[in-house]
Amino acid sequence: MFRNLSADGLGISGQQSELIELALSFGFQGIELDMSEFIEEVETYGLPHARRMLDSARIRVGQFLLPIRWDEWEEDEAKFKDELEKLGKIGELAASLGCAHCLTMVRPASDERPYHENFEFHRGR
Repeated sequence: MFRNLSADGLGISGQQSELIELALSFGFQGIELDMSEFIEEVETYGLPHARRMLDSARIRVGQFLLPIRWDEWEEDEAKFKDELEKLGKIGELAASLGCAHCLTMVRPASDERPYHENFEFHRGR
């Protein structure tokens, strides 16, 4: 087990380099990674460049927020399935960083569906 900085949980936002600096300054060994930002960097510059700061700071990735909203694309199941296909790539990328934990959120309320229908909708997804 290691101390992991979860900036979102503290209401802190910033670039990856700023969060790494905070983690190092206050004795954390890991950070919660913004996976969407990291994926963009990997696609633009490649994995070695994207993980350069993590490696040089010797900071681990404790977890990341899964960049998929389960209630999005409810009218278009095909778009939702396209989003699900990204999970394999995200999992491989997380594994290459040594990260085995991700977080996701299932929203308990909906403006379109009553509670029981919303529950069944998410259970089906």
